Amino acid sequence: MAPRTKILSLLLLLNFYVAAAQFFINYAATDSCQRPTEYYNFANLRCDTCTGADSQTSTGGDVGGWLGMCVVWHRDIAGPGYWQVYPLSCWADCRCVRCHQSFIDVSGSCTCPDPNQVHGGICFTDAQIGVSQNLDFTWDSDTKLSYYIEEYLLAASLGCTPATGATDAQRNLTACQLLGNLCVLRLYNRQNDGTNQEDGCTLLQALSDDNNDNVGTVQDWKVAMPWLYYNHLLNDVSEILSDTEITTKFTFTAASQSSKLDLVVAAYSLNGDFLGIQDVTGGLLQLCKDSNTRLDAAYVFGTTYSQRCQLNVQDFWNNTAYQQMVFYDMCILHQYYRYPDDSTLYAIPVRITNVAYSDTDNSGSDRTKWQLVRRFFLVDPIGAKLAADGDPQVVRYASSFSISVQLQSGNREGEIYPPLVTITYSEASLDDFNANAKVTVTFSVSYEMSTATYEQDVQIAIGVLSALAILWALFVSTSSWRRRIGAQMVDCTSLLKFIVYMFGPLGNAFFLVAMGAALSWLLFFKRQDQVYLLLPTPAQEETFIIYLSVACALKCLEMLHFLFTQMTIDIFFIDWERPRGKTADVEGGNGKSQSVSMWRTYFVANEWNEIQTTRKSNTVFQLFAVLLFMNVVGFENLTTTDPRAYLVINSEQYVGGYSKLLRFGMMSTVYLVVAIVQWLFFTFFYERFVEDKLGQFVDLCSMANVSVFIMANTHFGYYIHGRSVHGQADTGIQEMYEMLVREEENRCGQRGLLANTDNQTFEMSLPHKLRDQYDSIIKPLQQQAAAARGQNRQRAGGGNTTSAGVDINQQVDAYKKLNKYLAAFIDRSRPDIDYIVKDKMFLERLLDMEFLEATDTKGHFYNDDGHSFDAVLFYGNELVLLTFELVVFSVVDLIGQSYVLDAVITYLVSRFVSNLRDSGGRKNLAKKTLVDERFLI
Repeated sequence: MAPRTKILSLLLLLNFYVAAAQFFINYAATDSCQRPTEYYNFANLRCDTCTGADSQTSTGGDVGGWLGMCVVWHRDIAGPGYWQVYPLSCWADCRCVRCHQSFIDVSGSCTCPDPNQVHGGICFTDAQIGVSQNLDFTWDSDTKLSYYIEEYLLAASLGCTPATGATDAQRNLTACQLLGNLCVLRLYNRQNDGTNQEDGCTLLQALSDDNNDNVGTVQDWKVAMPWLYYNHLLNDVSEILSDTEITTKFTFTAASQSSKLDLVVAAYSLNGDFLGIQDVTGGLLQLCKDSNTRLDAAYVFGTTYSQRCQLNVQDFWNNTAYQQMVFYDMCILHQYYRYPDDSTLYAIPVRITNVAYSDTDNSGSDRTKWQLVRRFFLVDPIGAKLAADGDPQVVRYASSFSISVQLQSGNREGEIYPPLVTITYSEASLDDFNANAKVTVTFSVSYEMSTATYEQDVQIAIGVLSALAILWALFVSTSSWRRRIGAQMVDCTSLLKFIVYMFGPLGNAFFLVAMGAALSWLLFFKRQDQVYLLLPTPAQEETFIIYLSVACALKCLEMLHFLFTQMTIDIFFIDWERPRGKTADVEGGNGKSQSVSMWRTYFVANEWNEIQTTRKSNTVFQLFAVLLFMNVVGFENLTTTDPRAYLVINSEQYVGGYSKLLRFGMMSTVYLVVAIVQWLFFTFFYERFVEDKLGQFVDLCSMANVSVFIMANTHFGYYIHGRSVHGQADTGIQEMYEMLVREEENRCGQRGLLANTDNQTFEMSLPHKLRDQYDSIIKPLQQQAAAARGQNRQRAGGGNTTSAGVDINQQVDAYKKLNKYLAAFIDRSRPDIDYIVKDKMFLERLLDMEFLEATDTKGHFYNDDGHSFDAVLFYGNELVLLTFELVVFSVVDLIGQSYVLDAVITYLVSRFVSNLRDSGGRKNLAKKTLVDERFLI
């Protein structure tokens, strides 16, 4: 490499290093100065060497004090002498004490004759006072004169101006700090009304612009001057907040020093005295008081901290703790020592939302209009005083104090960008004091990270699962439905049905993705050592909330469609009982055939009505178990926003608020585990050894000699073969007992539809002619019932009408005709229609569809496992009901964040759905089976 190229490379590297390190502060402790040759220069937080033959360190050791207090004459060999000012603490140690030089310059003595004026211990001439100063202090949109600014602004400005021939470093350091504090008192708001008035901020900025010496690598910090503003011409807000030079690797390991935010502040009194570097622990910056353990939890890395309390306004006036006004410059202690012999601090920017002047507006979200600053205070009881011994008209206080920390993205695990302090000041007036009012203050620490990668992964998952859901709805659900209704053309009904069939799969897709994301955060957030994952902020959680809300809306639509289809099925009870003989004619004739009892059919209809809403899980037990694990066992405590993972929390510790994401992840996991346990218990134990309600219903049908013919779709349905092997069921108790004994001893045929089989339940793909005949019989009755409802006839009315308003004779005739027709079809005694009994292929069972379509005259009966007809009951749709209730539980928790409330509302919704299904099912049963609703109990 050529020498010139090497030089250019080194210059570029040096420029990059300076730019990167511009917000690092190389500091030394106050007790590290080598006395008497060094003093602590708080203007740059380092030890400096005393210069001049007549200078040495005072007892206090720091260059402080201020105007007219305690001064020492320094005589520089190479130049003129100058006065150096010291704090009150060194008064007794001064070698020479006298009034300010300005008095001697004006009068030759320590007097300041008229028309000269004394401000802050300095005698100002007419010419100096002639420079118009802005001494106002604004509150409640009312501008009034501030005693303190009037008294000290000119003095601070003059004291901070270096004497003729002096260097920038030979300013009165305390006066410069005071001038900076007067700027902060005005909340950094500069005069921008076009007048020639100058305020503390404008004066300080002018002095800084004339100062060409920086403190270290910080270009915004001038020697001997306070660092108040960030120069956004050099670095805009985004560049400042995205600096990557904080290389501390933060962890969640409690014993590690890097598990805490090591925040410190450089503290200054109102008059500019340096109070030292102070740790923020112990509630230094928190107006709400609590135990040190709970206060210091704010600085445990990863803990989303929130504190809120009410303060008595009168304390701002009466409590001495608020009367000593302190200003702070915040930094974070850098664990990586860039300079081997020193420690380093990294300056933390502050955003005061009240700052608004010219084009600057810190209250909005537009970062290009922000002005980041360094210095702040907590309570100001001084600025609004009209006189030295008067009460402040208002007291400004930090009503909202927040620290936001952002984790760096990429492969820099555990490292953070510069934290941002955001402060909002409010005002308490004398009227509030007189009313003994209370004000609310908040303190919070929040953490965030870029979730762009995670959101992209979630979107990909949503896209893939949604595509699969749409394909399933199109090629499986809709295709199967079209086969089962015998549709030949794609029409608007098919399109509408496709949309309806998408609700369920899409809702499941959104729910699974939301649950997967929540579960991943739940598993990894509190189990990490070196931090690479933080919880989403409330704003970032909105995406998750949207997904869950969409899932809830889709599941609700699916539930409506589900209830509608179940409450509109066609069902008929085939009575196989035949008359035993004829009744004797009173006149000796042949007599009439004995009628068959209808009570068996009514009994079966009532049992069917009862099992319509029977489920495999118990909702009350489900919700109770979830509450037990979440609230009693303490799983809820694992969903807090702090990095601890304890089931039982010490009441003396600070506990972060609950994360919506973690609550959903934990609750949904527990909910599903309890549901799976219930399903396993019911399937493998309860149904086998306690009670099988569907099996009992099939047995009841056989004993009652009644079959159940169900048409869920136009040409598809389910059949329960209940024909008695004994040929009759309308018997006395003795005969019934004997029939049961014969069946137990295998002295009769088997119950199956086919000879020598036990299979009684089937799926049916029906011949088209059968459906046409069914409609021709049942439709006139339905039309008559609809007309009766339109005429508002009484349901239980009199005369020859049923409760539905249908003529009794017509209904009896229709029942007999339909019973005879369906019985003949099952018996294969009709030459025009027939069916084939076969097994479904595995793929047909998996997809729940039939590859062979029924013809006009030929149908198919498919053997099943004995429970296929539960598809038209709650019993066979447990997954639909379970996921619906889980989504309802989850969405309610997003709103109320109370598991008890979630359980109550979910139970009420579940009962509403069950009652709606029960009521609608009963009406449909009476309508389709021609069994009068008055007999359904």
